[in-house]
Amino acid sequence: MKLNVADEAVFLNGEINREKLVLLAKAFDELAASFSGLPKSQDKLSENELNHIFECLGEKYCKECEKCECCWEQNYFSTYQSAYEILSRINEDEEEGLKELKNGFAKDCIRTEEIVRETQRLFHRERENLKWNNKIISAREAVSEQLKAMSQIIMQIKDEVCLVEKPSDAMEKNIRFVLWSSRILAKNIFVINRADKRKELRITVKTKNGRCIPTKELANLIGSVSDTGYTVSKNCKNLINGEWYPVTLVEDVNFNMLYGVARRIKDGERVSGDNFSIIENKDGRSILCLADGMGSGLNACSESEKVIELLEELTEAGFYKEAAIKMINSLLVVKMDEPLFTTADLCEINLYSGLCEFVKAGAAISFIKRKNWVEVVEASTLPAGLVYEMETSTVSKKLYDGDFVVMMTDGVIDAFAPASGEEMLKDIIEEIDSTNPREIASEILEHVLEYNNGGAGDDMTILVAGIWGR
Repeated sequence: MKLNVADEAVFLNGEINREKLVLLAKAFDELAASFSGLPKSQDKLSENELNHIFECLGEKYCKECEKCECCWEQNYFSTYQSAYEILSRINEDEEEGLKELKNGFAKDCIRTEEIVRETQRLFHRERENLKWNNKIISAREAVSEQLKAMSQIIMQIKDEVCLVEKPSDAMEKNIRFVLWSSRILAKNIFVINRADKRKELRITVKTKNGRCIPTKELANLIGSVSDTGYTVSKNCKNLINGEWYPVTLVEDVNFNMLYGVARRIKDGERVSGDNFSIIENKDGRSILCLADGMGSGLNACSESEKVIELLEELTEAGFYKEAAIKMINSLLVVKMDEPLFTTADLCEINLYSGLCEFVKAGAAISFIKRKNWVEVVEASTLPAGLVYEMETSTVSKKLYDGDFVVMMTDGVIDAFAPASGEEMLKDIIEEIDSTNPREIASEILEHVLEYNNGGAGDDMTILVAGIWGR
């Protein structure tokens, strides 16, 4: 329809907002880039740090020693080379290096024991400094990654800035009439043009005589006079009454999803180190999350639960899946003094298109159960929290009516003999006839436990989701 002056103003305002968001995203990118020139973390002492240790030892023990002339004037080259090689060896392997230092200097040095003790003290001091420097560097790298993620989100928001317009006269007339027939009053009807081309309707309504009507009924009434099926946005109330209330209706999805879970705690433990979540976003995407903490018991449970909670918060805030996992990884690396990692397994299912994306960080293989065959989804990546510069692996698949996604923790795979778990699980899943996600998960777990004579050597969690066309 033709835009009036007000519509043109809304369009222009949208374009201006997009430009502002692009500038803001560029600013975050530039801030992130400013960290790229900073020093990188290191596993061993640098040459400068070894030279500093070397100079400290010389200043403290050699300068005033009665044999200084013999060592550092008559035999300078051999003394220097021997000492530096031993320090480099200590940097590689402290125990062996200190032995070489003691044995190599024993013949000529009259202060061997003191030098060995001081060398050990200096190395410990420099390594403690190295540890804290690495933590500072990791914190800076974490900030850099978070700034990049913020830039990505802003660019995503820029693409989602919607243009708002009034519906056509015929459409507005039909909506008002069908609502009036059901004793519902309406005002401020707007059509929102989303970047993903899906339709969205914003309308303010109230009922006559103050009676309550389910908001879902409102969506059905409007859908009956339009060429699009609508559902109520998850942010809206379930009931409308005699007070004016703005309702957002979004285009209904093409698939329904159901899920089921089967779990078994490791023998001898009280709680599982595995945790899971199902996140249903307002734009028709459902995200299956599965996290497996290191080891088992309460500590593993606490860590995996923390990862799941952060994934929920970040994805619901609009972060991309990959960015969310990388941010969580940076937090785990910076926070922990001791190695402590968690695998993260995500599957995002688009209920409009049926497209699903798997994002794995150290997670076990997954399966897609189709009508006549089973497909394996795998990726080789490190768990979150193990190294800072982690890589995630994303695999995209298309789901059809009646397909099932089967996700599991490594306790399920490891229950079988090495190298045979994938094929055995594939056969088990293929032979299951049920179309109930919970029953499928339970049957898989029963077969795994039967193979292990009823025992569980690790926590086991199986998450199954199925989709059906509407």
